[in-house]
Amino acid sequence: RVALGQALLLGSTAALTGTLVGAGAGIALWPVWASDPTETHGPLDVPVGALTLLFVLAVLTALGSALVAARGLARMSLVSALNGTARSAPPGRGGPIAGVLLLVAGVAVTWWSVTLPRGAGSPVIWLCLAGGLAALAGLLLGMPALLRVLARLGAAAPVALRMALRDLARHRGRATAIIASVAGGVLILTAIWTSMGSTEADSARRHLPITRTGQAVVEGVASESGLAGLAATVRSVDPRLRTTPVAGVDVPKPGSDGETLSIAALRKGCTAADVSGGTGRVRPECRSLVAYTGTGVLVGTTRDLVRLFGLDAAQADALTHGRLLVNTDPVTEFEGTTVNELDHGRLHVVYLDYLVGPEPRAASFPAVAISSEVIGRGAPPARYSVLASTTTAASLGWSLNGWQLLVDDPDGPITPETEGALREALATPGIHFQVERGFVPEPQPVLWLIAGTLALLAVIGAAMSTILAAAELRPFLATFAAVSAPPTLTRRLAIAQAAVLGLLASGLGALLGMAVGAPIGIISTSWSGEEPVVALPWPTAGLFVVVVPLVAGAVAAISTSAKPPSITARPD
Repeated sequence: RVALGQALLLGSTAALTGTLVGAGAGIALWPVWASDPTETHGPLDVPVGALTLLFVLAVLTALGSALVAARGLARMSLVSALNGTARSAPPGRGGPIAGVLLLVAGVAVTWWSVTLPRGAGSPVIWLCLAGGLAALAGLLLGMPALLRVLARLGAAAPVALRMALRDLARHRGRATAIIASVAGGVLILTAIWTSMGSTEADSARRHLPITRTGQAVVEGVASESGLAGLAATVRSVDPRLRTTPVAGVDVPKPGSDGETLSIAALRKGCTAADVSGGTGRVRPECRSLVAYTGTGVLVGTTRDLVRLFGLDAAQADALTHGRLLVNTDPVTEFEGTTVNELDHGRLHVVYLDYLVGPEPRAASFPAVAISSEVIGRGAPPARYSVLASTTTAASLGWSLNGWQLLVDDPDGPITPETEGALREALATPGIHFQVERGFVPEPQPVLWLIAGTLALLAVIGAAMSTILAAAELRPFLATFAAVSAPPTLTRRLAIAQAAVLGLLASGLGALLGMAVGAPIGIISTSWSGEEPVVALPWPTAGLFVVVVPLVAGAVAAISTSAKPPSITARPD
């Protein structure tokens, strides 16, 4: 009852303090997070229900821990407790076996969830969570056996390390509790890192450049005439910069008010029904170019396109006389490799209506083949496959939309200084300015804050366990001092024990977290049937595994005195 009362008092106080401090920090930091104009934020909302649930779980966790400790104290030998040589109760024989079974079953369930259907109501995420918890429980059940194995393997290790391993094996209950708290946090953190890293890797492969790397795009006007003022602003910042107004195309849907169609290029041997599903199934291999506003077809005046792409006389003449310039080289993107094909100097296309899906309308246009090298002089080949003049687009019934101003520096990539000056000059509501720098992952300050908190808790747990162990070993250390043991033995023992605890907890938690997080990464990067991407956070997890033991050892060294304990002779 005393243990439970103390747990209730301390647990509720700590839980309430943590809840209030966390909620207060979130409220204080909200104006900073919500100040980014490029992100959409809702109103400030304090989740009272979730915070109450966390508070209750924290108190129940404290009571459960106290109950386990109280049951252990009830089974402790009174003589051992009075002598200061108390040890953990002998583990049952079935514990390690049950631990291995739970560990294997938990990881297996997590990986099995990858094969299940996904969507609304799918139990995939809950299975991953249950599998992770089962694997962690299995790890903890097998931890006493692992500590005993390590103690035996460390028989030839240096004295401090050997004594530290043996003490952990003796007091495996305390060591397992410390490892449980740290490994659980590291598992969750590593699983999140794995999932987020996989999602970022998937976003990187899906990244479609808006223009050539190092060049810029200005958007936000509805017509070509609106770009003239933006071009003047750009030249006022740096007269060397070149500007080119270009647009994408829309195909108005006949008989509709504002609805549009997409353009798909047909490959040889295919029909319009093959790409629309009229044959009973869609054949993706029959479709190459898919054009809509901002992709596929790039439209500009003949003069601007000749300058931007460095076209030769024959290519310029083709644009002037109403022909399309079509890239016929294979282009690889995240969905695979596609190639546009011309049939006797003509590009066959289909106008698709994805909303209704009637029999598509086919068309054929005169075209001239160009290479990816030509397209790459002025635009990303993965985004644009066809060049057309404004007069040709109008004659084909295409409407121009998505006007944008391409800004390029003839001397190379736009420098960060120039980018900053342009951003300031173009800071007008509705105008969007962006320099293509490739895929740039978003910073994750909240995740790093959680990582730092877990690392701090790991260090505190390892240091507390080490200090308690050093206090219990003082009678033995006094005996060692009497037989001329080095005075630094106490400190070296504390360092070794704290480092071993930190290494075991963070290392096992990181490995288990990646084993559980990898299936989550597969699930989050293959929703549409693409090849999944798994990015294991080896550098970050390795840093965590190295830093936690080092800092735990340093804290133990600082908090443990190197002065040898003394033996006081008492008169009879």
